[in-house]
Amino acid sequence: MLSEALSQTGAVDKALKPISKDYHADADMLRVEILWRAKRWGETARALARLAGGVDTKKIEAEDALLLTKRAVASALNHDIEGLRFLRERYGPAMAKSKYAVEFKAVLGRKPVENEDYAEYAKQVGELDVFLSFLEKRRRGFNPKSAPTVN
Repeated sequence: MLSEALSQTGAVDKALKPISKDYHADADMLRVEILWRAKRWGETARALARLAGGVDTKKIEAEDALLLTKRAVASALNHDIEGLRFLRERYGPAMAKSKYAVEFKAVLGRKPVENEDYAEYAKQVGELDVFLSFLEKRRRGFNPKSAPTVN
């Protein structure tokens, strides 16, 4: 496909042009792949939000859990505190029962500490092991191609 070929040459904007007005799931999957490679995290998170927009907040299927985890990673890399708060509040309980529970929790962490509660800080630092485990598992690459394809 032209968009994919262009993105591999680094021509990200040219790669996105053919799908710029196409918001079907397969176009968004391609958009995510292109934007992820380009490290354009805000745009990546928005495309993933469209893909995971209809997710059941009570029971999250594995495919949707992967999309939400990737959205959390993109939001974190974009320093989108409000986006992370939204993901934590809306999907946190259901994601805790999903295939990607550890990864999702590692990326989102806990709610930010709003006062100088040193006991709370200590608890959060203790959760660093979870985050480091996540990073080690993903260090070899968080490949958007591992996402399920949409027919």
